[in-house]
Amino acid sequence: RFWVDESSAYHAGPARHATLAIQILMYLLTAVYTLSKAVKAEGSVRLRYETIGAFGIAMMVLIFFQLFYPLLPLYAIGMLLGGCLLHTFVLEDEKAERRRELEELLRREREQQQALGSARKMAYTDALTGVKNKHAYSEAELKMDQRIERGDVREFAAVFFDLNGLKHVNDTLGHKMGALYIGSACRLICDVFKHSPVFRIGGDE
Repeated sequence: RFWVDESSAYHAGPARHATLAIQILMYLLTAVYTLSKAVKAEGSVRLRYETIGAFGIAMMVLIFFQLFYPLLPLYAIGMLLGGCLLHTFVLEDEKAERRRELEELLRREREQQQALGSARKMAYTDALTGVKNKHAYSEAELKMDQRIERGDVREFAAVFFDLNGLKHVNDTLGHKMGALYIGSACRLICDVFKHSPVFRIGGDE
């Protein structure tokens, strides 16, 4: 591709000129394509396209002058400059964007977990009293039966309460007073059995 004559003068061959010309054409096409994409893009994506386009133009100019000044490291300078630009404005920006996407995914996942927790709590909570409902009781009963079968539990106690006169309260004072009666009874039971789960499994049970 090149040779040095008797006077130590450097001469480039046709193949070298052809190779540099092809590189100029490739960088030109790259610059045209990325800059055309930059026109339609916005924000950080546009900056990335503009950076790649600017790198292509800079390399095209430096390779052109490399034809006339073959002993100067213009090509190497262009590659170093382009590498710095790509790393700063493209790779780092993509990393930051990916980090933001991951943070957004984590935020959404936390919100979904909280929503699921709230939904589960509502599904297992008696709306009137705030204690666990019959569905929660059935599940707790099933788990306790399994633990008993495995031998994990040897001693336990279950206490059942039935409110006296709830029908009379509802008939004479109204259902609003009946609801207050049930709620106050649940609070009393929860205060006494502070370390045990409390379930409302029926109207007055």
